[in-house]
Amino acid sequence: MVIDCLVFPPTLECMKYNLEIPRVQYGYMILFGKRFLGDDFTVPRNIDDIAKIEPPFKAEDMVMPMEKFVEMLDSLGIDHCVLFAMDEETNTGKPVLNDHIAQLVREYPDKFKGFGGADPHKGKRAVEQVQKAYDSGLIGIAMRPFVHNLYSSSKKYYPIYSKCDELDMIVWLHTSMSWSHIRRMDLGRPLYLDRVCLDFPELRIIAGHGGWPWVIELMGVMWRRPNVYTDITTINPKYIGMPGTGWEPLITYGNSLFQDRVLFGTSWPLMPFDLCIEEVKKLPLKDSVKEKWLHKNSERLFGF
Repeated sequence: MVIDCLVFPPTLECMKYNLEIPRVQYGYMILFGKRFLGDDFTVPRNIDDIAKIEPPFKAEDMVMPMEKFVEMLDSLGIDHCVLFAMDEETNTGKPVLNDHIAQLVREYPDKFKGFGGADPHKGKRAVEQVQKAYDSGLIGIAMRPFVHNLYSSSKKYYPIYSKCDELDMIVWLHTSMSWSHIRRMDLGRPLYLDRVCLDFPELRIIAGHGGWPWVIELMGVMWRRPNVYTDITTINPKYIGMPGTGWEPLITYGNSLFQDRVLFGTSWPLMPFDLCIEEVKKLPLKDSVKEKWLHKNSERLFGF
C-alpha cells in the first residue's frame, strides 16, 4: 500500500499551470527543464528570456484522462493521493485552481483528497478562500513562502493560519531551499516554523521537502513541536540514504523519534511514482518504518 501526499493531477488546467514558468521559478528550469522540454533544452542565460521559451509540446499533449490516471495509480499500488493547488496569483498572475481540485476530489472520493491554496497578499479574501476550500471538501491549504516572498512566520500568513486552526485544516509549507534566482534562500528555513507553532500550537503543519539543507534544524523544530510533519516530495529518495548528502538526520530520527511523522510523496509529474517507491523501499530503515513512511502516517494524518 502506498499513499502519495503531493500530486498535481494530469488535467489540462493543471498542466497549463505547471508549464507556465514565471520569473520567480526561473531556477527550476535548470532542474526540470530537460525532463519536460527535451534533452536539447538549454536554460536561457537571461532570466527575462524565460517568457520566450516555446516547449516542444503543448499542455494538451501532457493531459491524461483521470480514468486512465486512476488506472495507472492502481497498477503501481498507489491507493490514494493528495491533490494540490496553490494561490500565488499576486506574485505570478497564475489562476487559482482550488475549485478544480475540489471537483476532482468529489469525482473520486475514494482515491483522492485535496489541498487548496491561499494568497497571504489578498488579506481578508484569503481567509474567505480558506473557508470556501473547507466548504468544498478540501482538507488543507498549501503555500510556498519563497513565491509569496515572505517568511513562514510573516504576520501576513497569520489570518490564514488562524482560519486553518479554527477549521482543523492542515497547512503545507514549502520548507527547503528554492531554486528561485530572485528570492532569498532562507525563505524556506524550518527555523521560522517554530515561531508559527508557538503562536498556533494545535495547528498541524507539513514542512514540505524535508527541510534540506537545514535538515538538522527541521529535526529540532519537530522535536519541539509534535504537530509538525515533513515529507520527502520532489526528492530522489536514494540521496536520502546516501552518506554525505546532508540527509543523515532524517534517516536517524525518521527511523526512530519521528517515524510517525514522515510522509511519502513525489510531486508527480516532477518525480516518477515507481522510481520513488522502489528507492524508499531500499532506504536503511526498519521495515515497519518503511510502511509508516509509505502509507500509515498519511492514513492517520489525512484520514484515508
